Amino acid sequence: MENLIIFKEAEKMALDPSLENLVLFGESRLISDGKDVYDLIFHAKQIDPYDTLKATSLVIPVLRLDSDNHHLAVKRVYNAYLNHPQFTLYSVASGSLKFFEVNPKEYGKEIISSGKYKRVGKRDFFNLARGTELAREVMEKIRVIDTRYQAAF
Repeated sequence: MENLIIFKEAEKMALDPSLENLVLFGESRLISDGKDVYDLIFHAKQIDPYDTLKATSLVIPVLRLDSDNHHLAVKRVYNAYLNHPQFTLYSVASGSLKFFEVNPKEYGKEIISSGKYKRVGKRDFFNLARGTELAREVMEKIRVIDTRYQAAF
């Protein structure tokens, strides 16, 4: 998750401490500018993250922390991973949003963090991508997620 773009609306939901059981959805390696390839997080939904089916290639549970302590964040991600090893990507919201990737190694786990990402407004994205296959694909994936999880919360 080196090059990440997130819709501002999904980021805002992730940073809202009143929203529990939040999951971010996106697609890996969805956008290319000819030089770099980007992952795109385009939706957030309040559902039980551990009952989530793989609706997209990126399904990222949002974990909450009261403080912006990196070591506590890593510990929280590690514990979540031990309980739910089907997820290797997590986000921790504690005033800011950080992403963590758990990489199983031969002897233990490596947890890599990244707080770097680019933001784009949903409306701006769709205005720029209007009429393209990319816009249609993202809209269809949002529709599928909303349909699949409409009864949640």
